[in-house]
Amino acid sequence: MSKIARPFPNKPFMKSTLIAGLALAALSSCTIVRIDSSDNPNGFQASGLVDGYLAFGMSDESGLFDATLLNGPSDGSLASIRIANLLALEVGALGAAITLGPIHLGLGTFFYYPELPYFAPDYDNGDDTDEDYQAQAEAELATD
Repeated sequence: MSKIARPFPNKPFMKSTLIAGLALAALSSCTIVRIDSSDNPNGFQASGLVDGYLAFGMSDESGLFDATLLNGPSDGSLASIRIANLLALEVGALGAAITLGPIHLGLGTFFYYPELPYFAPDYDNGDDTDEDYQAQAEAELATD
C-alpha cells in the first residue's frame, strides 16, 4: 500500500512553526515602516505595534555623563545611561535602545516607545538676515 503525502506532517514542531510564522506575519502587518532621507538623520523608523528606529549620525547631546532611573528620555523607559556622544543604553519594559557613536538603534512595543536622540539640523533654514545686514553695512562703508 502506498503512502499519501500529507501537506502538514503530523509533527508538533511543524505545527508550532506554522502557528508562530502566521502569528509573526499577523503582528508585523500592524507596523508602518518609513524610510526617508529628507529628514535628519538618515535611517529607518517604524511605528505601530512595534516602534523602533535605526539611524546614522552624531547626536547633539550635551554633557559628559547622564544616568536616569524611571524617568528616561523615552516614554516607558526604566533606566538609561549616556556617556558623552559615544555610548548610550536605555532599557524599557518591553524594549531597549542603544547608541554606539553614530549608530542609533531602538526597538520597543506596548509600554516602551524609543525616541531618537536630538540631531542638530545640517541644513540652512534660509534665515540669513544677519549676513545680509553685515554685507549691506560693509557695502555702505566701502562707498563712503
